[in-house]
Amino acid sequence: MSKKIKIAMTGSYWTLGKRFRKIYKNYIFKLITFDITDKSKLKKWIKRNNFDIFIHFAAIVPTNQVEANKIKALNVNYYGTKFIVDSLLKKKENFFFFYASTSHVYNFSKNKLKENSKIKPINYYARTKLKSEKYIQKNMKKIPFAIGRIFSFSDSNQSDLYFIPSVFKKFRKKKNLYSFSKLNKKRDFISTRDIVTAINLICKKKKEGIFNIGSSKGYLLKEIVILINKMFFNRKNIIFTDTKNNEDLISSNTKIKKIGWKPKDDIKNILKSYYEKK
Repeated sequence: MSKKIKIAMTGSYWTLGKRFRKIYKNYIFKLITFDITDKSKLKKWIKRNNFDIFIHFAAIVPTNQVEANKIKALNVNYYGTKFIVDSLLKKKENFFFFYASTSHVYNFSKNKLKENSKIKPINYYARTKLKSEKYIQKNMKKIPFAIGRIFSFSDSNQSDLYFIPSVFKKFRKKKNLYSFSKLNKKRDFISTRDIVTAINLICKKKKEGIFNIGSSKGYLLKEIVILINKMFFNRKNIIFTDTKNNEDLISSNTKIKKIGWKPKDDIKNILKSYYEKK
């Protein structure tokens, strides 16, 4: 009988953490449910607990919440990560570390973004994540780790501050006119199921380095709005304003596909799943 894998996890009750635990029920999970900026408590927890994999999901998102409270975002997203890394460095046991980062560390581009593409964080949230990436890379020399730069996703657990939930919210209200602005740009949408299967594969195979986790497909946001309406609402009188486009973010997922992963869900699957669970 093989030994069950023990996984330590932050952010376990948020979107990706919940999805990971739901899919991989055969693992033994050790959940950090307290504030990761509590340095003393975190240090004691990591010292007391043993694990094979440490997955760090916890962060302040979405971007407008980050912009509204930059000090809190920096404390959680960067200093919380720093405290975790500093405590893990004192562990004698062998384990693998995974850090969930973001595609927003890249600059906008018409081309698909590779892991070595130009880095230019597009908002404060991305700056906190990149700062954490750099700290991990600089200090975790003796601990095997991977950084996953996760592209756009949607899930029924998300608030309506995110793009797809916000569109559904707008269409659910009966109006004479449905107006959308600044949507002539492409994003790379991936399902949460595909994200966590990617993370699981990276961790089980202990593949080190930086990996883009995305579909490698560019979906025009305007077209997603049209598709949502066609699939679920059939609303009339939709207008789009401000059609300037210079903000595409699309992944190249060649690197992660080489280790045996590929996304299974397209945008229609993602939208259908969201609608049915809501």
